[in-house]
Amino acid sequence: MSTQTSENVALKGPDDWEAWNTQFKSKAISTKLWRMINPVEEGAETEPFTEEPHPPKISDYDKKLTRETRSQSSQSSATAQGSQSAIVQIEEVDHVSKPRTTAEMTTAARQAFQLDWTMYQHEFKIYTAEVEAIDKLRNWVMKTTSDHLIRTACDPEDTIKGWYAKLKEQVGVSDTMLKRDARSLYRAANKPLTKAPRDPIAWLNN
Repeated sequence: MSTQTSENVALKGPDDWEAWNTQFKSKAISTKLWRMINPVEEGAETEPFTEEPHPPKISDYDKKLTRETRSQSSQSSATAQGSQSAIVQIEEVDHVSKPRTTAEMTTAARQAFQLDWTMYQHEFKIYTAEVEAIDKLRNWVMKTTSDHLIRTACDPEDTIKGWYAKLKEQVGVSDTMLKRDARSLYRAANKPLTKAPRDPIAWLNN
């Protein structure tokens, strides 16, 4: 039995939908995009696509204001007593201006920024992987779909979810039609013969 691969499958009309849709669904599931394209249950909402994350802004964190003070320490000797002062820097929050670099942040703000930056890098990695998967699937659709369907269903500004919905609407076969056809084939296969077939082998293969 010959099977169609993703390289030779083509969507030109309703007769091509089942084979094309199988390939599309397989690719979407393997890249974790299917749940964002097609709802799990009829009438349910699909999961949203990942939104592009934004890096933390340095100006959103507290700026350090350093104040110097002197601490007095006593020092004694056998012949005299004197005093020695040391300069101590106290870190406070500058409520007037914002930092321009991480070096100008308070210690607590710098730690918070580093944590937020790590989270941003993680989220951006997830977002980038999803974008690349969508681009590959869109390119596959463009290569395997007729020019007419691309013009009418694949608006460049639309999402891959929108593409699939419009293609299914134009040439797809609904679940109701599939069930109806399956019942018709079942009834035809179980219909009693009125007379013996001329070629039993050919009849069994139909």
